[in-house]
Amino acid sequence: MQLFSIEVIKSEIKRDYYLNKLITKKHNGLIKVITGMRRCGKSYLLFTLFKQHLHSCGVAEDHIIEIAFDSFESKKFRDPEVLYPYIKARIADDQMYYILLDEVQMLGEFESVLNGLMRISNVDVGLVCVSGKDGAGKAVRKQLEVDFVCNKGSKRYYVQSAFAIPDEAKMQQESNSLLRIDDAFKKIIVVKDTPAPWYTDDGILVISVYDFLLNEDSLDM
Repeated sequence: MQLFSIEVIKSEIKRDYYLNKLITKKHNGLIKVITGMRRCGKSYLLFTLFKQHLHSCGVAEDHIIEIAFDSFESKKFRDPEVLYPYIKARIADDQMYYILLDEVQMLGEFESVLNGLMRISNVDVGLVCVSGKDGAGKAVRKQLEVDFVCNKGSKRYYVQSAFAIPDEAKMQQESNSLLRIDDAFKKIIVVKDTPAPWYTDDGILVISVYDFLLNEDSLDM
């Protein structure tokens, strides 16, 4: 019997145009903000491609400070009184430090924190933000990310999608944007599997993709 090994090659979508825009803006004294629709690759551009560029330029790992505020391990850093002293303590010499921030809208008083970081001469800041349009069609920068907003007559539904919600941290991550919406329309999280549709304590419907697609009354459960 002959055995064959199969090699899986992962393809990477190059984002040279956007990466080069980041690179050319390095050390300009301004905060670099990456905007775009949800899950279009903003975090990958900053935390993977741009970080690879920094390494290729000889930047040491301890001079790159990465924080994703939606992760459980970074939850404490959402408090500006914790985050700012932490970053200041990480800056141990006069060489350039690169601060990469994701989901910055979850940071309290983030404008003041960013203004403070801009005043540090050997700090370069990049962050991820989501953009959209207002009612007049004008481009605006938003602080919330929701996958789908659906209108049905006088009703509106906010729908968030997630492969799975294995723990409380993931539930909080998926619920955050929905809970910050200041209206009473229905909020829904669609997942790959759940035994039966159920509601969280905050009134968010959690439903499997099968029920969501195959049950014609799924929006009004």
